[in-house]
Amino acid sequence: AGDEVVQLYLQDKKASVVLPYMQLKNFARVSLQPGESKEVKLTLGNDDLRLLNRDYKWVVEAGEFDAMIGAASNDIRQTATFNVKNNYMLSK
Repeated sequence: AGDEVVQLYLQDKKASVVLPYMQLKNFARVSLQPGESKEVKLTLGNDDLRLLNRDYKWVVEAGEFDAMIGAASNDIRQTATFNVKNNYMLSK
């Protein structure tokens, strides 16, 4: 028996400003018995996709993103790519 921490990282592949290679955006601690598996659902929202642009505005930019799931940043077990089709500014 033990705990696993499932971590969701994001990489913005076409950002207009310099960002870290991967950023931790969500995580969940799961308790498991030996041989047990569980489904874990992690979500991404607007705040997870945003960046501070050169005009100091919070925006979500169109482009390609990689979502990576793993036990640690150096232990990625699944990756999915998605696209944001349009730029938009956040009201924050």
